[in-house]
Amino acid sequence: MMQDAAIDTLDQQHRAADGATTDVLGSLASQLAAAKAELARQNIATTVLVQMLIERGVVDGGQLKARFDQAMGQAQAAASMTSCARCKRQVDKRATQMTSSGGMCNACYQDLMADE
Repeated sequence: MMQDAAIDTLDQQHRAADGATTDVLGSLASQLAAAKAELARQNIATTVLVQMLIERGVVDGGQLKARFDQAMGQAQAAASMTSCARCKRQVDKRATQMTSSGGMCNACYQDLMADE
């Protein structure tokens, strides 16, 4: 009897947790949809403004594209970098090892393995 009651209680808790997870996922999906819609609006607004500036001769389209490409390259380079969990240096993510302390540069990881 007691075992059946415990199983029923666990089953109810499991269903409640499933419901809460579903609610959280639904909320996140709504937030993501709203963020996507806002990003689309901002993209359209930026496109229209840039086209107007180019059409009116306020900016040179070629220079604008060159600056945009340069900024995108810098952003992509920054996104590929991470801070070593041990020495705190900025290193390329591809030159790291994942540890329980976080991403570690290869040099620190080698030192850590030598110490063990």
